[in-house]
Amino acid sequence: MPSINNVNVDQEKIRKQGVGIIEEFSRELASIEETDQTHYVVDMNSVTRPDGKPVKKDFRKKMEKLAPKWEDGYVCV
Repeated sequence: MPSINNVNVDQEKIRKQGVGIIEEFSRELASIEETDQTHYVVDMNSVTRPDGKPVKKDFRKKMEKLAPKWEDGYVCV
């Protein structure tokens, strides 16, 4: 088990909890009515690896499956 600053990190537990949070968030969003809105972007940050590739090849596919709505290549929340 990896450790950070002498604290053990259970990566599998963290991954499962993260997936659970995304799934719960998606279920909750499904019950919210869709409305027309105007959005203004003040600052946009994209956190990517220097080579621009995902850590896992199927990450985007899984994210698209879990996300409640996609628009112009972005998750709408």
